[in-house]
Amino acid sequence: MIGVPFDAYGDQVRVGIVGVGNRGTRLLEAMLQFPEVRVTAVCDINPPRVHHAAEMVQATGQPEPARYSGRGGHWQTPQENYELAVHHSKLVRAGTRPDPDADDDYRALCARDDVDIVVNASSWEWHHPVCMTAMLNGKHAATEVPLAMELEHLWDLVNTSEAMRRHCIMLEQVVYGRTELRLLRMAHDGLFGDLLVGAGGYHNEGRAAAFNSTGGTRYPEGWRRRWWYRRDGDFYSMHGVGPVAPYMDINRGDRFESIVSMSSPAIGLTAFREQHVPPEDAGWNDPPYIKGDRTLSQVMTAKGRVIQVSHDETVPQPYTRVNWLAGTQATFNDDPPRIFVDGTSDNGWDDLDDYGHYDHWLWEIDAPLEEHMFRRLFQTMRLGLVPDIDVYDSATWSVQIPLSTESIRRGNRPVRVPDFTRGQWEEYRDGLDRPNPEG
Repeated sequence: MIGVPFDAYGDQVRVGIVGVGNRGTRLLEAMLQFPEVRVTAVCDINPPRVHHAAEMVQATGQPEPARYSGRGGHWQTPQENYELAVHHSKLVRAGTRPDPDADDDYRALCARDDVDIVVNASSWEWHHPVCMTAMLNGKHAATEVPLAMELEHLWDLVNTSEAMRRHCIMLEQVVYGRTELRLLRMAHDGLFGDLLVGAGGYHNEGRAAAFNSTGGTRYPEGWRRRWWYRRDGDFYSMHGVGPVAPYMDINRGDRFESIVSMSSPAIGLTAFREQHVPPEDAGWNDPPYIKGDRTLSQVMTAKGRVIQVSHDETVPQPYTRVNWLAGTQATFNDDPPRIFVDGTSDNGWDDLDDYGHYDHWLWEIDAPLEEHMFRRLFQTMRLGLVPDIDVYDSATWSVQIPLSTESIRRGNRPVRVPDFTRGQWEEYRDGLDRPNPEG
């Protein structure tokens, strides 16, 4: 699927969305900003959310979308939901259509004739079965991060994308940030010289959101917290490697070759629960948490470059993605965004705003990241262009999730990174910094 354009959809792109909770509602709001988008179907296991999403669509003047709530509107526990997702993944992998008589969930949405692309904002375990089902029904798939949680599921999505000739794209919004796109253009212009080292991560305060009784409305019934006792590793590598990979032309002249990971002790979530969570909260029934409070990884590329990636959500801190880049001629450091260019920055760090002439054309409009991401996705669909981010990028940026777990399990030993492009990474091709096709 490298270099494969979308069919030209012209003035209307028909979208079905699966998962309209906190994140899905935000994505729906962003998509509805574009007149070429018609949302034809919405799905969530929580019927009130489906109702709210349908009202959002109709408020823009669009016809009422089809509604799917699944399993008769029964709200399942996160563990039941996880086990059902695992079951669906096994059925899809075996080539069996899961529960063919079901007519009120994401499978019915994916089978509709009036859907061109399925946007998926469900919980992590559902990303694989939803995207697989979409492509097997002839639809493109675009999913919230990550692409999938397991290595075999990433290969499923790559193989199915190739077999069905449908794109499967991870909706990684942070690569469309103003700073990130500016740095990309600076790197490709040669300002940094030869790139040597990069860093990225996702550091955020997520303890309160993990428990219902302390503000956990973002992750219903604490589904995200459950991963903290399922495995150790980096669950959110995409925000870290996503921006750095385009700087270094990963899958476009270089590739990830190996990764080594390690985690600190798992203390933060337990300590927060003891101090702030009342005894009636369901979180007290959890098994012991094993995911370390901070996971650090080093990724080595085929050209010998090094990327440091870090993840934590259970340490008290403000939000940061680290975002650091160094080459033979310049170094960038975020928080605040600043750059030192050899021979130019004689008085120390320069403000990155001094390099505003490198801004990407998307930022001629100041808008939220989700809108920039969808503006570009729907533009490539309308005009029949190659997407900025393909299934190979999406799998490569997500593969640190299972591989970091494997490295830690092996006693912090390096693990080889598979080549999802099957050798086609060596040839340069355009990506995120292409010219505006509409002038």
